[in-house]
Order: sequence, then structure tokens, then C-alpha cells
Amino acid sequence: METGVTRNERQRKTKARILQYDAANTPTMSDEIRSPEALLEGLRKPVPDTTKLKLVVVEDLSRDVIETLGDYLKIEPEFFRAHILDYVWSNVRDFWRSPPNLSVMIRHQTWFQLRFVRARYFKSGMGFKEGFDEALTFNVARRPDDDQSNTSIWDDVEGKVGLTRSKVSFWMKPSNGNEPAVGVLLLDPTITKGFHLWHGYRNWAEPPNMYDKDDIGNPQQSTLFQDYLYWACRPETFLMNDHGNNNADNSSVFKLPIAVLLHLVCAEWQTISDYVKTRLNQVDWEIAQPDKFIPSPSPDTPAHQTPIDRTLLKLHAWRRYVPMFREMLSETLIHIFKATPSTSITAVHGRHNDETLSLAPPRESSYLSLIKDDPTVTAYRTDFELVLSYMEECQQRIDRLTHVATAAISIQDSRRSIRDNNNIQYLTYLATFFIPMSLVAALLSMQPDVSELGDTMKVWAEASLPIAFVILLVTVIVSYVRALKSYQ
Repeated sequence: METGVTRNERQRKTKARILQYDAANTPTMSDEIRSPEALLEGLRKPVPDTTKLKLVVVEDLSRDVIETLGDYLKIEPEFFRAHILDYVWSNVRDFWRSPPNLSVMIRHQTWFQLRFVRARYFKSGMGFKEGFDEALTFNVARRPDDDQSNTSIWDDVEGKVGLTRSKVSFWMKPSNGNEPAVGVLLLDPTITKGFHLWHGYRNWAEPPNMYDKDDIGNPQQSTLFQDYLYWACRPETFLMNDHGNNNADNSSVFKLPIAVLLHLVCAEWQTISDYVKTRLNQVDWEIAQPDKFIPSPSPDTPAHQTPIDRTLLKLHAWRRYVPMFREMLSETLIHIFKATPSTSITAVHGRHNDETLSLAPPRESSYLSLIKDDPTVTAYRTDFELVLSYMEECQQRIDRLTHVATAAISIQDSRRSIRDNNNIQYLTYLATFFIPMSLVAALLSMQPDVSELGDTMKVWAEASLPIAFVILLVTVIVSYVRALKSYQ
């Protein structure tokens, strides 16, 4: 149970910065804002006449931040509500579930949302638990999930990889007269425990020549909030497709912040794509040569669970994750690039992959009207489509590997049955060897004097032979009836 001080801190939690862009996309960044009062003061502060875009970047959310932004900028509540929760599915008793919206209505929204997954490596199970507990302190519902694939021979004994479902939400307001355009970007907080898988993304700045001694800088890759601010202040990296167009109309002022956002999100997706392919390659080797690539079971592993069974559990986990990844990527391609990307969505809409959704044009204040078809933004469509194609290929590979693993388990069961049959054969030989001895022992137990066994043997034969013959006859009849039924 939270204490009053902790609850009050979470209600007032504020971490934000305000960026101002002029017509040449030159940024000016404010100091870090740590209170709702400072946030309201920064929103009310006058801006120079050269400012064309005022962007508020917020990490996490709190009650006071929602009230401050929503009241001053007149932001619809659904913008904040959609960012707080992120569940793959909801129970029938979950009253907080928000009903899904239609695509035709999403096109008229003044905001959009991107869903993606972040991978983080923890050196031990204790570190993973600390990261999980840290995520519980966030005001938005985020948590790292164990992918259950850390039992490979290539992994550390205690190492874990946590997959966290994340969101970024972008609200846009076009310029109105002398007032500049305004944007609000909500970013998820980052877990400080562990570190980025494969140490994060590459440095996207143009590399200098060998005689250039100037430091081009390097992002710290500590949090998503800091990474976005770092790259948002370097427009030269993301305006390669701008072709010198610095017009300050509503269709261009948002292109740099959105390009930075798409760049970061797509980099996370590329990491996830490579990670899924890595795990599936390991599973493939484990199925092909389990004796070499599957480590010895831990003491808490059930005795009935074979190495292939543990590999099959990994595949079942990825069978749950990969369709969810495809859904997130499909939403991005549909809502940002107006595309019909995947084969499943193509079957529903009856359109080809390279066609766009032919819907009525959105209203002028919607995010699609503000983005339009700016080449700086649309240049990322190819990368998202490539990641989606990788995920579709991974899903097909998972289905194939599941069949292979199931067949391998069946082969192992057959081999085990053969070994059992061999053991039964040995037992039959042993019983056959002792049958004469048992018969002699039974006869001797009838009469201790061997010379007087004649009458005893006669009575034994008259009693046992008819019974044996009846039993044999019944067995033959039952076998014959079953044989007839099997041929019908």
C-alpha cells in the first residue's frame, strides 16, 4: 500500500522539456521542467516571432501533468487515456478497457500513437526482478516480460532478456494566426536496471573523415526521453529527404519531430527483429542436435520434461509474441503511412500491398493533414515494411519449427516404445526359461513322493487341460471377431 507522500509524488510527477523550432528547423531547448507549475509557466511563456513550432516532450504521465496540458492546450482526454494502459487482452471484468476505434475515425484525430517493443538485457534474475519492480513505480502501465528463451547453451546461466511493450503518443495543433504550431509528445520512462540489448542502436550522425578532429558527439542511450532530445536537436541527420524545403506551413513544421520519433521506433523494431531471428536459429539447432546444443536440465525441471519439450515451450512463447508484433507494425503502417501492409489485412480489405487506403480526406486539423505526404516522413515506410516482412517470415518459421519439434518428440516416443518392447522381450525370455522349473515345482508340491505322482498327474490333467482349452477357444473367438470388425 502506497504512503501518502509516495502517492502525492506520483500525482505531481513531472519531467518535461520544451523545444522551439524556427523556419530553418533550428531547435532551442528549455531547461528540464520538474513541476506542474513550471510546466504551466513554460506553456504560457511568450515565444519569438521566428518560432514556427513549440514542442512539449513529456516522460511518463501524472495527474497534474494531464490536467495542466489538457486544460491549457484543450487536449481531448482520450489522448492521455490511450497512452496510460497497454494490455494485449482484457478480462471480461476489466472496467478500464477502452473500446476500439474505427480507422475512418482515427484519420480525423488530432493525435496518433505508435506501439513498439523494447528489449533489455539483465545479467541475473535478481536484476530482472529489480527492473520489474522499478516498472511498477511508473504512472503508465509498462512492465518487462520474460521471453522464456534464456535456457540456451549460448546464454548465461542467470541472464534474462525482458521485452517491454511501449507507446509514444503525439498530439498536434496547427498554427493559428500569429501563434506557432504546438505539439505534445508523450514518451515512456526507461528502466534503469540492465542495459540495452546489444548496447542499443548505432550512432546515426554522419561519420567524419580521418583528418577531422572535431567530436561529432554520441548519444548516451540511457533513456528514451534523453535519446529523443539528443536527436531532436540535430536536424541535419533527419532532413536528408527534405531537398532544401524549409517552408514553414503546417505540413512541414512537424516533419522533424516525427522523423526523429520514427527513427527511434524503427531502430527498436530492427533490434527486436534480429533478436527473434537469433532465438529461432538457436531453437533450430537445438531441435537438430539436442545432445550438443541443449544444456543439462536444472534441478527444478520436471522429470518427465525432455530437452525437446523445453525447446517447444520456447516456440510457444514466440507464437504468442510474434503475432502481437505484427499487429503493432500493421497499425503503424496503416495509421501513419496509409498502407495495407500485411497479407491478413489485404485479405480483409481486398487490396494489394502497395496500394493505399482510399478513404475520404481527413479534416484539416487532423494529424494526417498535418503530416500529408512529406518525403521526410514517408521515407520510413520501407523500413517498417521490411521489419513487418521479417516478422511474417518468423511467424511462418515458428509454425514450421513447431511441427518439426512435435515430430521430434513423436520420434523420441517411438524410440522409447521400442526400448520398452525390447525390455519386455527380455522379460519373456526370462519367463520362458523359468516355465519348466515352475511346472516341476508345481508337480512336486502336489505329492512329495515321486513314485506316487501317477494318480495325481491324472487328476491334474483332467482338471487343467479342459480349462486351458476353453480359455484358448475364447481367446481365438474374440480375436477373430475383432479382426472382422477392423476389416469392415
